[in-house]
Amino acid sequence: MNKYYFSELIIFCFFFSLEIYQSTDEYLGQGACGTVRTFFSVEKRKEFAVKIIRNTSTRVRSKVLKEIEILHHCKGHENIVQLQEFYEEDKNFYLVFEKMSGGTLLERLTRDGPLPELDVSKIVGGLASALKFLHDRSVAHRDLKLENILCSAPGDSSSSYNQDGNLSGLHPVKLCDFDLSTEFSEPTYTQPPTTTKTTTNQSQVGSIDYMAPEVVSVWLYESDQYTEQCDLWSLGVVMFILLSGLKPIVARRPHNCVCRDSNYEYICDYCREEHFEEIKRGRYDMSGPEWSSISEGAKDLIRYLLVVDPTKRLTAQQVLAHPWIVDPLSHLRIPDPLVHSLSVVDPSRTRMSAPVPIPCSPYGLLQLSILFIIYYIH
Repeated sequence: MNKYYFSELIIFCFFFSLEIYQSTDEYLGQGACGTVRTFFSVEKRKEFAVKIIRNTSTRVRSKVLKEIEILHHCKGHENIVQLQEFYEEDKNFYLVFEKMSGGTLLERLTRDGPLPELDVSKIVGGLASALKFLHDRSVAHRDLKLENILCSAPGDSSSSYNQDGNLSGLHPVKLCDFDLSTEFSEPTYTQPPTTTKTTTNQSQVGSIDYMAPEVVSVWLYESDQYTEQCDLWSLGVVMFILLSGLKPIVARRPHNCVCRDSNYEYICDYCREEHFEEIKRGRYDMSGPEWSSISEGAKDLIRYLLVVDPTKRLTAQQVLAHPWIVDPLSHLRIPDPLVHSLSVVDPSRTRMSAPVPIPCSPYGLLQLSILFIIYYIH
């Protein structure tokens, strides 16, 4: 890839004019670098998500051009959000993206709780496909987390709503926020994925939960390299949370710690170091009740992703070949409450009584139908 491609062509880029984009005053998100708002294209008669970044320095400009270059280089994959056009002016950069109306995966999980296993399989498969696409082009994302995964919604041009058993309308999910992404010509990096190792207010704390052990070692100056395999650890964390609603590794905070009740908006130096040490140990637990109805195939994939040694961790291509991704139905496990309800026999009759009602997610009817079929076949 020509590293100066976008720098040379920026004056020829598609002109972003606020006269043909009308603001809807809808804020989609805000971060340290800028805001994301909804704009309506008068010409195309549709809404777009516009990332507005303050052009405050040469360093910021260089960083934004690098993000644009990577987005251009990795365009065309259904699980990566597409950059439509961009424009630079004296004070701001405007990056125009397709709009995903389903919000982030974190918002969906917070609202609805853990997702059905079939949905998670499809989401993880889509993300693994996106990572393979990036890694094949020598790009590492380095900030894969629920906040950076966008969901489809009914009406989105990319949504497969009500197709292939997708009652949720989540698919395809799309990876976004490439401002920490980087190219690699060699399979190592010698810098952490942020410009500062630590800060008092820990603005990067949102990503620590997804940080691979080898990246932690670089942060702590115990190592000077890591590879694109850090993205696969993050994928394992995402999968773990989607299935259980829990984080695989959490910091052990003292009862008297000042940051204990801060909901991770602030973390002190002591707790941060403790969290780093827990990540380096790589210990997690899948024996709780929330895992009782999760298939062994799903757990097997997690075990091969949350591996401390990155050389023993599955690659994105290997994830796509995992049986739980290729054929999740064959691994689906009937939840214990459902097994119990199916085995309840009415003593006054020789057939099963009506199943005991079970609280279901919005996708429950489809999932239960599949489970009933599997039960009666076997």
